[in-house]
Amino acid sequence: MTELLTPVRVPFTGSRSGTGPLTWGQRAIWHAIGRTVPNDHYFNLDRIVDLGERTVPVPTALGALAALVARHEALRTRLGADPLQVLALDGSLDVHIVDGGADPAAEAGRVRDLLAGTAFDYRAEWPVRAALVTRDGEVSHLVLVLCHLATDGHGAEVLARDLRLLVRRGTRGLRDPETTPLDVAAEQDSPEGHRRGAAALSYWAEQFARIPATMWATPVAVPREPRYWTGRLVSTKLTGAVDALAAQHGVSGSTVLLTAAGALAAAAGGHPTTAVMPIVGNRFTTGHRDLVSTLSQDGLFVLDVDRPTFGALLRRAGRPHCAATAPPPTTRRAGTRCSPMPPPPAGRRCIRIPASMTCDSSKAGPSRPRPRTANPGSTSLPRRNGSPAATACTSPLTPTRSW
Repeated sequence: MTELLTPVRVPFTGSRSGTGPLTWGQRAIWHAIGRTVPNDHYFNLDRIVDLGERTVPVPTALGALAALVARHEALRTRLGADPLQVLALDGSLDVHIVDGGADPAAEAGRVRDLLAGTAFDYRAEWPVRAALVTRDGEVSHLVLVLCHLATDGHGAEVLARDLRLLVRRGTRGLRDPETTPLDVAAEQDSPEGHRRGAAALSYWAEQFARIPATMWATPVAVPREPRYWTGRLVSTKLTGAVDALAAQHGVSGSTVLLTAAGALAAAAGGHPTTAVMPIVGNRFTTGHRDLVSTLSQDGLFVLDVDRPTFGALLRRAGRPHCAATAPPPTTRRAGTRCSPMPPPPAGRRCIRIPASMTCDSSKAGPSRPRPRTANPGSTSLPRRNGSPAATACTSPLTPTRSW
């Protein structure tokens, strides 16, 4: 097992400090963390930046990490009382430096697992843990482990991208983030934010009134121990099949997958209406695309499945899918539609719809608890460029002032 040596303390200084309420996304993940303690390390996110053959001196990598924390306010924000988010102006980050030996990539993986294996101290610890793995005295890999209160999977990708750029060229050419978690929280706590929350909650209430109490009403087995397990269905033909259906019916690949999963759930439970809770990225505006924060939340996709063919069901599903991913009309710029999001990495579609299916049972087994409200590291599937929805599906868990 990799042993971490005494870390190097790296100072950083940002542009401001401040205190504010949690954003809706932060509230959602904080509730999920509370339900998962003591296994809340499940929510930790991680990224490894592989520099390949272009290794850099240790001081260069340390400087890049300091610049990353200074650049993104989420990395200088900890949990305060009530709870609030508390942004610090400056501080220092402990960075571990590990000799990669004969296989730096494998060593980076071991360091990542070690750093990610314990929950964060949300009130005292910075929401980022970092390590450098060296080869012949220079840094070949940078390891980040991130607290989910600070960022979601999309934000983690932004951090990995920025860290690579900071290592290579410093801050040259990097624009400052357009908004910050404190700015988002202030907007959500404004009268306009309250209207958005009310519209979203109204949508959820309307949909809950017409969906089944549960999609799986009939127990099929005694729960096993440990309670939560993970399995994967893997298909090499899935991407082509999904793309073909999407092109044929004028919808997105995510609509195809979501509709298929919902239809199967309805059929299994004998329901005329299906309900699915996908994770919504909530990055519909330009200022949110590169924001490091926890923006993703549960969405609510509801669809009546009384259609004779899957194609007919797909055509009906376009609008509910848009409703499950778009902000309310009052928050969109004139003329905008459901905004497209970056596609998932290659090979990440792991739900098989057509009949020829293989089950990779070697990947199945016990897992850390998987709560309903978050999916750490998830990458949003592309949104449909279609008609805007009547209202949003993500919302604060409760009215802002009473949470």
